[in-house]
Amino acid sequence: MLHRWNDLTELKRLTLAAALVFAQTGQALDDVADMYVRLVQRLHNQARTALLKYQAEHVERTDNLIATLHGVTLAYRSEGSAEHRLSAIGELIEPEADRILEQCEAHQATAGRNYLPFLARFYSHHRAALFNFVESVELLSTSSDRSLTDAIRFLIAHRKTRLDRLPVRSEGSRRRHRFHGAGSKFAYSRR
Repeated sequence: MLHRWNDLTELKRLTLAAALVFAQTGQALDDVADMYVRLVQRLHNQARTALLKYQAEHVERTDNLIATLHGVTLAYRSEGSAEHRLSAIGELIEPEADRILEQCEAHQATAGRNYLPFLARFYSHHRAALFNFVESVELLSTSSDRSLTDAIRFLIAHRKTRLDRLPVRSEGSRRRHRFHGAGSKFAYSRR
């Protein structure tokens, strides 16, 4: 191969060298993208594992909530007037209504295999690297739907924002959307 290299004109050698560099650059970018995808998958797997651990640690709480619901349903179905049934339900709930409501909200945040509330703790260690990556690559949508690239541009624009909530306006909507994740409560709310 080397003896053929010397037989080529300088212009052809430079063209082949440029093609090799271009191909190697493409391969390097593919490798970086693969590493990024594996990192994100690992973070999601860690969040799923954290959710399962959290749910296992709170099985008793869930059982208590189901027992309370069972008692409320029995009181509702009991014989007597509506006032009597409401009074029976109140006797079950009232002594611990605040605790029951708090536990219900905590359960709803992680119900249905929703591991997203646990992602923040794993992403925080890689936040700078992830932002550096998405800022350094040119993201192109492979379809006419550009919502993902628009969302990434929005995140980059708010990279230094340290608010618990980011105001978001939907295109063509007067509604305000807020994403928040401070403390132990994570939610998406519309205002």
